[in-house]
Amino acid sequence: FFENPDEFPPGRGRYRLVHVKCTGRRAYTNDALVKLYAKLGLHRYNWLEGTNFEVDSLMKFNMGSAASPYYMTLVARLPSSGFQQIFQVLVE
Repeated sequence: FFENPDEFPPGRGRYRLVHVKCTGRRAYTNDALVKLYAKLGLHRYNWLEGTNFEVDSLMKFNMGSAASPYYMTLVARLPSSGFQQIFQVLVE
């Protein structure tokens, strides 16, 4: 994961990453795909750690071209207790 939750890695190669803040917005580029990627990243964490976090909201993400990775910051919660945790997910 990243050292500072407020920063994302710089662009790779010639292509720069596009930064998108999701809070307060109704729709953004590829919103269905980004939400699916966030769920997949969190699902992997749950599977490895034996937890049951669910995506509560997407805070921000970075993306490049169609074949580039997505860097996402999201808020997840435990349904049993309502405990919230911020996660950073990389989906390649």
